[in-house]
Amino acid sequence: MPATMAAPLARVRRRTLRLCETARRLTPAAQRARTDECLAAVLGTERLDAEDAFGRSALNSDGTPLQLCLTARPGGQALRYLGDPCAHLSGAARIDAARQAMGTAMRTAGAEGLRPSAEALLARVLPQDRAVRDTFRDGALWLGLAAERPGLALYVEAARTDWDIAGAWLADLLPDAGPAHQAIAGLRPHCAPASYGLEGLDAGKGRAKIYFRLTAPQDVHALGLAPLASPAMLDVLAIAMAGRGVDLDGLVMSMGFDLATGALVDCKADLCGHCLDHTLEDWQRIVTSCCARLGIPPVDVAPLLDGGETRIAFLGCGVSAEGAARLNLYLQPSPDARPNAPESLRAAAEDAVAYLLAQQREDGHWQDYELPVGASDQWITGYLGMSLAEAADRLHLPAARAAAERAADWLCRDRPYAAGWGYNASTGPDSDSTAMVLTLLHRLDRPCAEADTGFLAARWPEGASGISTYDGSDAWAQAHWDVTPYAYAALPAAARAARADGFRRGLADNLQPDGTWRAYWWRSPLYGTLLTREVLDALGEPPPEALPRRLSLGAETTLDLACAVGIAHLHGTEAADLAGALAALLRRQLPDGGFPGGADLRVTDQACTAPWDAPDGQYFTDIAGSFTTATALRVLARLWQDRAGAAASAGVAA
Repeated sequence: MPATMAAPLARVRRRTLRLCETARRLTPAAQRARTDECLAAVLGTERLDAEDAFGRSALNSDGTPLQLCLTARPGGQALRYLGDPCAHLSGAARIDAARQAMGTAMRTAGAEGLRPSAEALLARVLPQDRAVRDTFRDGALWLGLAAERPGLALYVEAARTDWDIAGAWLADLLPDAGPAHQAIAGLRPHCAPASYGLEGLDAGKGRAKIYFRLTAPQDVHALGLAPLASPAMLDVLAIAMAGRGVDLDGLVMSMGFDLATGALVDCKADLCGHCLDHTLEDWQRIVTSCCARLGIPPVDVAPLLDGGETRIAFLGCGVSAEGAARLNLYLQPSPDARPNAPESLRAAAEDAVAYLLAQQREDGHWQDYELPVGASDQWITGYLGMSLAEAADRLHLPAARAAAERAADWLCRDRPYAAGWGYNASTGPDSDSTAMVLTLLHRLDRPCAEADTGFLAARWPEGASGISTYDGSDAWAQAHWDVTPYAYAALPAAARAARADGFRRGLADNLQPDGTWRAYWWRSPLYGTLLTREVLDALGEPPPEALPRRLSLGAETTLDLACAVGIAHLHGTEAADLAGALAALLRRQLPDGGFPGGADLRVTDQACTAPWDAPDGQYFTDIAGSFTTATALRVLARLWQDRAGAAASAGVAA
């Protein structure tokens, strides 16, 4: 079991706060206090800067618990705020807290008259068994408010895709459920309910909604709902898709019924903006065309997307039973916004730390990879520990340092070898694992035993141009450059001075024309090149003059990409030139904070002496992505420290 379960919420927090700023900017100054009140209400918090305002949500594809919805009609535009309340909690506790938040939101919105209907909805569609509610880890209900008018929206996830539940709810709720039952009969063969909604002030002024998706491709005319098949609706969907398709999950439809009469009020169709993947220019053209088709004043998309800070999560078209149409644009934060900004880098790094902490075992070690000799524990723990120790120093994160300390405790306790550390307890000690552990101890200001530093020195005879990974007479006992830099830095000063000429000779001999260094144990030279540049920087040694002025580094895996970003930064690449690769790296970060592993590690054949010319060996993946995540973390932490320092210096200069 992991020793620490830190939630990876730094990116979620940053993006949510950024979207709150967008909401304020789109609101007249006189209404901004009211906007903040509404935003706090839908998020289920008293203050927007409070920790309980943030948590992972299924509301958006990036996990943020907030959306903005701009509705455009012939008579004007209005902005609503949609939130997943109490997202810092999980399961039944989250549902309980969200119900309390719903009451607060009703008071904020002047919609307390809607409470009996809301409670009846929750009782009907949510499971009563608390153990079942605990399975709703990402919440079950969302809230919607508008700053400039009263009324509340409540949306509840369908625990089961069962039309009978929908029919029973509407039969209890509506004075005449006939139109609803007729609509359900037409949808039942083709669609499944996705969620339920209530919108309005009270039982006399509001509507009940059912959201649904197709279960198989189907012409909307077959669904039996005239507004969905209206020319306006079909034209808007065709304009928005612009010749592209979406899968069944990318189209969400709904129907609404008047709470006072039971009559069908309207239908709506929402298209997933992420699935369509239009550019800003495409969206402006599409929205302008949709507005023209619906007779709506044009909507300027540029202020909504805020220079790339936000993106369109869904585009929706609603058509009433009388034929009146509206256009909805749902906004979520854009994960690609400002990759060079220090706050973006720090949020990504903090989430990477949280992921690694969640993977750490209670006794302090990690495990990853699965070679014929088993999983690694010593080597991987040394590498992850030293990466966390470096990140702790650069980012000032006590939790990362504490995890590195636990790793060092484990590595120094109950050791299987008299000197040095290895891939695991069955492989024997090696120079790479030992160098990583000694680097960890150095960074924690812990003493290094002479037996361990002597183990490294013994594998690097004076005069040699690098260190061997293992003893023996085969190629595994030759000097390996991708092991050499960290081993060199881990040696005591006197031993390092004695090998300085050999190190510089190896530095020159292993340098390739593209600015990378040869790799023995890795599919790509980028990882070893990153280690080389890190060590040169740490020791204050200049890189070889033979390095090309500009680097062009291809990256196949996420580890490659992280290394390429780190190498380019250490090479002095300008931030603007690095932005594309950095944005690509940040896009690969997973919701849990980790980065996906890849088949980068090569167990090179013991007879292969030059795998950079003729590779021979088997490739292995860090299954948990821990090695890749630790590497990306070091790169992000360095970038953050350098960018934050530059920003601070610029502020002082200004």
